[in-house]
Amino acid sequence: MYKHFSREERYQIFSLLKANQTIIEIARLLGRHRSIISRELDRGRDQRGYRA
Repeated sequence: MYKHFSREERYQIFSLLKANQTIIEIARLLGRHRSIISRELDRGRDQRGYRA
């Protein structure tokens, strides 16, 4: 079952991206599947990049 990302998880994703972590590494650290991380990145992306 899909569980929405919390605000804290979104900030973690943002920070990990800034630290040049890959989607696979972020997924492993958050305990989520890489496709869910990828979808979150697509959903939260604008012209300046991902925004938590």
